[in-house]
Amino acid sequence: MKKFLSVSALFSAVLATGGFASMAMAQDECSTAVVATTAAPTAFNTATATPSANAIPLDTFCTGTFLNWQATQNDVWMKYTPTESGTATFSTCLIGSYDTSMAIYTGTCAALTEVACSGDGAADGGCQLFYSIVSNFAVTAGTTYTIRMGGYNGATGTGQLTITFVPVVAGCGSGGGCGVVHAAPGCSDGVCCTAVCAVNPLCCDFGWDQSCVDAAISACGIFVYSCNQGSPANDCATNAVVVAGDSTLASNNVGAIQDGPNYGTACGSGNNSSNNDVWWRVNAVANGALTVSTCGLSPYDSKLAIYDMGTSPATFDYNTLNLPTVSMGCNDDGVGTCLQTDGVTPYASLLTVTVSVGHSYLVNLSTYTAGETGVGQISFNVPEPCSLPSTTSSEGETCGASTNSGCVATVSTTTPIALGASVGGSFWADAGTRDVDWYSFTLATDQTVTASVFSASNVSGFMFKGDSCTGQLVGQMSNSCPSTGTWCLPAGNYSIAVATAAFTGTPCGSGVFNNYVLQLNGVAATCPSYGDTCSYTTTTVSQNTDSVATNYAFGCFLYCGTNESTFSTATNFARSFSDLNSGSLGCVTVGVANEDVQVDGSYAGGAPFAFTLGLYRDTDGGNPTTVGGDLVLVTEKQFTALGGFQLLTWNLDTPLSLTGNTQPLVVVMSGAVNGGCTASGNGIFGGVGNATGSTAPWFEQSIDPNNICADAAFVAQTGTSQWIVNLGMVSAPACPTDVNGDGITGSADLSVLLNGWGTASPDLNGDGIVGSADLSVMLNGWGACP
Repeated sequence: MKKFLSVSALFSAVLATGGFASMAMAQDECSTAVVATTAAPTAFNTATATPSANAIPLDTFCTGTFLNWQATQNDVWMKYTPTESGTATFSTCLIGSYDTSMAIYTGTCAALTEVACSGDGAADGGCQLFYSIVSNFAVTAGTTYTIRMGGYNGATGTGQLTITFVPVVAGCGSGGGCGVVHAAPGCSDGVCCTAVCAVNPLCCDFGWDQSCVDAAISACGIFVYSCNQGSPANDCATNAVVVAGDSTLASNNVGAIQDGPNYGTACGSGNNSSNNDVWWRVNAVANGALTVSTCGLSPYDSKLAIYDMGTSPATFDYNTLNLPTVSMGCNDDGVGTCLQTDGVTPYASLLTVTVSVGHSYLVNLSTYTAGETGVGQISFNVPEPCSLPSTTSSEGETCGASTNSGCVATVSTTTPIALGASVGGSFWADAGTRDVDWYSFTLATDQTVTASVFSASNVSGFMFKGDSCTGQLVGQMSNSCPSTGTWCLPAGNYSIAVATAAFTGTPCGSGVFNNYVLQLNGVAATCPSYGDTCSYTTTTVSQNTDSVATNYAFGCFLYCGTNESTFSTATNFARSFSDLNSGSLGCVTVGVANEDVQVDGSYAGGAPFAFTLGLYRDTDGGNPTTVGGDLVLVTEKQFTALGGFQLLTWNLDTPLSLTGNTQPLVVVMSGAVNGGCTASGNGIFGGVGNATGSTAPWFEQSIDPNNICADAAFVAQTGTSQWIVNLGMVSAPACPTDVNGDGITGSADLSVLLNGWGTASPDLNGDGIVGSADLSVMLNGWGACP
């Protein structure tokens, strides 16, 4: 399936931290939020606003609506306080407005709690194409609800917020739960109660009987836990097997009866059911990553889900298992050999979540198909208490201070760190703000670098190419104590950011949870380039109208919803240039996109991966068909694509002579990418382009070993998304045989020619290969250049 996507920002931010400068403008910060009422719409303008220091909204309450809130999002704030309890609808519907995103909070500005959000509402001809709406949200009299307005992927503009209010039906909003039979009329959930009583008024007049409960379950999505114990001892969540540390345990769901909630759409599965489920319980003795797996262990197509029971499993309300605040995550199909082991174990599952010390977690194992049961195993990797290693130096920042906060500070400040160092540091997180510590280092040569953070707290660690202000994300650390990341880094300048994973819960004075140790180690290596700098004086040859990247295209990509939507594929992009018969090619610049598809359908910078740029001669002179067919390789180089969007340059070691060339020269970009249904496994590789036009088409070929979406040959692309390719042409030298540019054709040039014998450079006669004809040309030009 071919797709095109517009983007309004070239890079996705990964950290939201304090310290942003604020405009002296109403609405720009939570503290200056304007009052919104139901009397009239409230106007706003995010184009003149600035990003707020508060943590960015999550899509927990609006999965699948394309919230895609960036850390650099310009946002505005409003507040609404109803005078009576009922339901409120918040909408940005306004023809001519922009692609909005919205979040709603309760609490003070210093301690906001997100309670609702919306990216895109259902299509409505009376609204802009992408508007936000939170419908029928239960509000309580006297409670202030803070509304934060932003945009999809950084979008800004003018708009308005309209609030409509409906009071609850008399008798609703108090009493027993809507999913439980009770004598009094009405139930505690005002929204659900109102919906039920609109259909059956007797529920609010006489009592909440079983018919009212049934109506509430149907109309309100209420989950009422019950278990009819089947054969396995751990068939019921209330009888979950307790896991004692890292272990691989027997699993048997033969005769199991479902008692857990259906998973919903979060798993990206072909169905939302949790058939024949069985249960385990993990009591977290430390912060960190909990990994549960059936990879190579399950005889059937499995699913996994994990639920947070809080700190008191004895009083846990099993009726809340379907709530987004309890569900930690789920997985249908793992990737790689977990998807299918040796062609035998089908569609096993792998799930990792971040857990908190003192909490207990329910692990649910179910099947994709009802009745598909068997005997297998399930493995658990549980975080253990963390011991900090010895240090060689100190960060030098006391808890609560801000001396190495990178670009967030008024003046960019970082702590230097060297390979082999072990630095002791401190961090904190409180009331929606966290301390982010920045470190910087320089590599004189290529190195395989490992960064490790040891801490009793859950940690977020990131590696960037460049400084703290303009760096590109290389990757994120994973696992716990240590949280680690290993990357092959070319020589250059790099930065590391270290912070607590949460924005609250670790104020100064939290003891061991404020401390960490950062270790940095490296081993000499040869690493793919992140992009070169053109070393030649060139003139640009391009088929693009301009080189401003505004959108991108990608090849083979399938929506989630079937088992087949987890796959690997390669995509080739090509541009063909004719009539290049003089001068030399020194540099090639191309647009590159590396994005991951998030669970909510939004896009964020992907993990770095290798791709290849190649130069080919088109032997039949027509449109390019296939690599290795009509396209014959001249030279190529491997690069690493960092996350996000960029224009990347390839500097040829020796300019490619085009004197006498008669064949089209084709630039081909090739890369393999994973597709699937999770943010970590659903990558997109593509060419950054623009919609301003081109003098010639570009070409694309999807190569899929599973033959789900494959092109037999390059296909001309005529859409408005034009892949950017610029050739840097070096003018024809007055002395073409002077390969090394020292003004003399001599032994040094002969050495270069002989070293390139049989390759494409230095090709002096334009036939595409260095051979005896080129030697003859060089000997005829022997001596000082004219």
